[in-house]
Amino acid sequence: MRFIFIVSTYGDKKRAEFLRLSKSIVKQSVFSKEILVIHIIQGSSQKYFELYASHFFASKISYLAISDLGVGLSRARNIALDTIYKNKYYSSPCYLFFSDDDCFYPDNFLKIFKRIRSSKDDLDIGIAGLVMDETRSYALPYSNEIGNHTLQISRITKNISSINFGISYNEIRFDENFGINSIFNSSEEFDYVYQRIKNGTKFHYDSDLIVYHPDPKKIKTTVFTFKFFQNSIGVGAFFAKNFHLYSLYYVFLQPIFSFIKRLLLLDMKGVIISLFSIYARPYGFIKFLIFRLKKIC
Repeated sequence: MRFIFIVSTYGDKKRAEFLRLSKSIVKQSVFSKEILVIHIIQGSSQKYFELYASHFFASKISYLAISDLGVGLSRARNIALDTIYKNKYYSSPCYLFFSDDDCFYPDNFLKIFKRIRSSKDDLDIGIAGLVMDETRSYALPYSNEIGNHTLQISRITKNISSINFGISYNEIRFDENFGINSIFNSSEEFDYVYQRIKNGTKFHYDSDLIVYHPDPKKIKTTVFTFKFFQNSIGVGAFFAKNFHLYSLYYVFLQPIFSFIKRLLLLDMKGVIISLFSIYARPYGFIKFLIFRLKKIC
């Protein structure tokens, strides 16, 4: 069994965070011979990040750095997936983990993943888990359910983030129109998991599997608001691309219900966030329809 961590970096603003991530992977020491880290380096930061490769070289973990002159998170992940295919790293059962440069893992992450995996009979499988704040004291809102269940398509936006799942390899790739530094700046993970489930991958959610990540609400309010706005546009575009009747609810009605609920609770920051969603999700939905129409024409 092989475990492949795919991480992409652009620039060197998150040097300390990348170091923390690399150390957390090295600490999966029981599985070190089975781990491969594929690091896609975009921009001019290659020399700096190669210094951190020493953590992997000092262990028995395999590390592969690939320089890419382009930009885009989905592009980087597709380069890694193509590398896995070309080198036949998938020939033995392998499981992929898409790491942010500022996330990190508990020491027993792979042990828990392997335990959950061994309890399932599915060959083509994905397992998603809980995302907790980097202080390890509370769950973050984008994947915070306690318990376990089979993941249905309608729950993708509730149980999936870009960092909280491990998945078997297949030929599906990320849509490079989605994700950071693309036309739609988010929701690449929703679309990828949606395509995988449609293709037959069985997805399970289990909160015993935990990933740590900084709480986005702790960054400057203006930065958080801008990121939330961009993410909401991406969510609207995702629901336009993968249209179901519940798409209309999540794009047009759910933000309104959320606004009313937060207003009644006097949660004024939540009210502002909901107002952005009321505008941004329909905007992303319509923007994607126009984008698709232009491609057809």
